[in-house]
Amino acid sequence: MSILQPTSPYTYTMANKSISSRNLAGLTFFSGIIFLLLNLTSIHSEYYLGEDLVEITVKMTESPADIHTRSTATTRYSLKTAEYPCEFWLSFSAYKLIKDDKAAKKQLDQIIAGDLVTVEIRANKKIYLEQSSAAMPVMGLKTQTSQILDSKKLEQADKKRLMINIGLSILAIIGGILIFFFSKESNPLNSVAENFS
Repeated sequence: MSILQPTSPYTYTMANKSISSRNLAGLTFFSGIIFLLLNLTSIHSEYYLGEDLVEITVKMTESPADIHTRSTATTRYSLKTAEYPCEFWLSFSAYKLIKDDKAAKKQLDQIIAGDLVTVEIRANKKIYLEQSSAAMPVMGLKTQTSQILDSKKLEQADKKRLMINIGLSILAIIGGILIFFFSKESNPLNSVAENFS
């Protein structure tokens, strides 16, 4: 049996670093899992992936409003109409497409109460138009004279954003596993334990 040698401060420092690495591994891994689940469960509410759409022409009761949502800490555009009590709104990707197109953004800002606009919404959401609590994502938007939001461009943008978010989630999960594996392999406490044998 070998004689137990005193553990050096270096060993304790390395042990603390190993524990920190494993904590980081857990945080990275579970953050990736949570982010992945959030994206997968919100596919049909946050992303437009080419589902069937229907067009509805409505009269605006006010100009499009910039609404800050506390629950998601994001800003979105809300459209209120005379025909339906539900809230029509532009998603993150939809508003970004319009914002990046100066002509489209100008046309959106020029919409006032009384204007007729045509919105494209998911066909399977049409049954919720009469519900005041319903939030209706807009996939396409046009006035009588111009196209403000093209649903085809939105589909491309959302598919790209979804793939990026899923890719980042998977990278975080793999990164967490690798950090945990290498921190375990380099753990100096393993060598300390061998002194007892």
